[in-house]
Amino acid sequence: MSLPRILIVDDDPTVRQVCREALEQYGCEIHEAGDTARAIALLEVLSFSVVLSDVIMPGGNGTEILDHVVRHHPDTLVILLSGHGSIDVVKDAILKGAFDFLVKPFELSELTATIGRALEVRKKQTTELRNELYELHALTTSSSISTDTPESYLEKLCAALERSFRADAAAVVLEDGRLTLAGDDDILEDSAWPVLSRAASLLPEGSIMEPGSLPELQTPRGPAGAMCRPLQGKDVRVGSCIVVRLGAGFPFTERDLKLLGLFAAQAGNQLTGFDLARDLRETANDLEKINTISAGFSASLDTSKVLDAISKGLHEVIPFDVFGAFLSAQGAAPLVYVLSRADIPQRLLRSAFEERVADVTGETGFDKAWEAGIFQRFDKAGPPFDSAKATWFAFNLGEQGRLQGMLIAGTRDTGSLPGLQRYLSLLAGQAAVALGNAYLHQTGERNYIQTIAALAGAVDAKDPYTHYHSRNVTAYCLAMADYLGMPDREREDLRNAALLHDIGKIGMPEAILNKPGSLTSAEFDIIKTHPDIGYRILKPVTALADIPVTVRHHHERFDGGGYPLKLTGEDIPFHSRILAVADVFDAITSDRTYRSSPGLDYAVSELRSSAGTQLDPELVGAFLEILSERTPAEILSDYDPEVTR
Repeated sequence: MSLPRILIVDDDPTVRQVCREALEQYGCEIHEAGDTARAIALLEVLSFSVVLSDVIMPGGNGTEILDHVVRHHPDTLVILLSGHGSIDVVKDAILKGAFDFLVKPFELSELTATIGRALEVRKKQTTELRNELYELHALTTSSSISTDTPESYLEKLCAALERSFRADAAAVVLEDGRLTLAGDDDILEDSAWPVLSRAASLLPEGSIMEPGSLPELQTPRGPAGAMCRPLQGKDVRVGSCIVVRLGAGFPFTERDLKLLGLFAAQAGNQLTGFDLARDLRETANDLEKINTISAGFSASLDTSKVLDAISKGLHEVIPFDVFGAFLSAQGAAPLVYVLSRADIPQRLLRSAFEERVADVTGETGFDKAWEAGIFQRFDKAGPPFDSAKATWFAFNLGEQGRLQGMLIAGTRDTGSLPGLQRYLSLLAGQAAVALGNAYLHQTGERNYIQTIAALAGAVDAKDPYTHYHSRNVTAYCLAMADYLGMPDREREDLRNAALLHDIGKIGMPEAILNKPGSLTSAEFDIIKTHPDIGYRILKPVTALADIPVTVRHHHERFDGGGYPLKLTGEDIPFHSRILAVADVFDAITSDRTYRSSPGLDYAVSELRSSAGTQLDPELVGAFLEILSERTPAEILSDYDPEVTR
């Protein structure tokens, strides 16, 4: 059995000799290099388990070796040797993929213990885990919310499950009854898969059915073993992953069940991402429809044509039984327009509208307007219209120069209303402007108002940490926006970008997001895709304007070392630079699964040390000024109503 091979890199021969003697006694094959160039040359001709490198050396440093190893030798782990003056460099190196570090002077027992941990981790990475997680990694990297459909993704998932577990069949059963299969589709009747899925739902961690155990799984080809794991979506169970293997000679293990749990977690996140993307697309389509309808309102300055466009447009959104418009202005005849079901008596219409309009027109003004009104009817089947039981919407046009008036709609079909009320207010605003412009056309007064809808609640598919992280980052961004005197429109865009900045993590496996230890190079590469994933999710929503760009670049570094495009300085969008400061601060001050918050003083120190390298120094200065006047808790409390609205 070959010994683990260690490369020691240090310009001090004494340090190399001490480390060599300790590690040779520990059972390692040792090679030495006195500088960066020699170390990289050795890496090109020999395979090493661990590189033990000094950080500061003449003619190069340990971070250059780390970068080379991460890019070209991902199976090799790097441990850095650091003096107290290079601790900040080491911290950055840990984020880039270094396994661990030792502070000089160190005990030899500390050295051998650290090397031992590294060798154990590498053994797992290069033996059991590599083969088992290959299919999961391949599935994750090949799946995209923007290009895959849920159906095509589920087919890839089942095929990956079949290969990963060497199963005879693999299936995903969704709660709505949809079944996706890979492998031998005759191994079980279609009706048997939902039964297994219900069994999986009984235990959150899943279950294993061994051949010969009770209840026994019988197939046309004999007894079989099965393994089931629930699929968890956003707050609800969405289905189950199931794999089946014939015979008793190759049973499933608890390790298999845990690995199936990783697949299930990835699938749950991916399906949640599909749901969110679908909702965003539907919202974008709804907004496009609303914009199309409202555009028809202003297609003419002929009052009758505008009223016809408004009534038709509103009827596409709400199945009203009655619609009316009331306008009056000094020096102009009042306008009354009523479109209603043919079976509603005129006296009921008058009573219903007078009750809602008299406060605007006055009793005498209403009588005159009603007598001169334009009344149109349409046929609509259904029970008799009862004004008292109907749902009414009244939109006061307010004062527009000399113009005042109201738009009114009544319906008994309340079942479809809850999701449409926000669109009604948008349309009413657009209709008010269009009708007002037409009504006051003789005076040449025009007043076009455009309303842009904002998306909200998209990050609710996250776990509690991510959810509050986005809220916190939003509060800090708003505090900086106010400190900088940002205009209202820009401020609102920054708020929405902050709320959505980590939306791309929906597609990230929970096993990576919640991993308590250091990420592998491959895992970090997956994490680095979330800004681009977020950009692709948000880009189709035209109402979001530049928000997708802000989201895409919030992990760029001021010195050009960030991702995804390695932008530098002011080439990074301004909102992205603000977002980066808030994101880093909250990441430092928040509790994590693997550590408690290090405190405000530490976070402030880290911000100062990151100014000009990772973060925009001017924006760091601005945020530190804010922190000198308010605590983080005060900032979060002050902006909570606006963040959560």
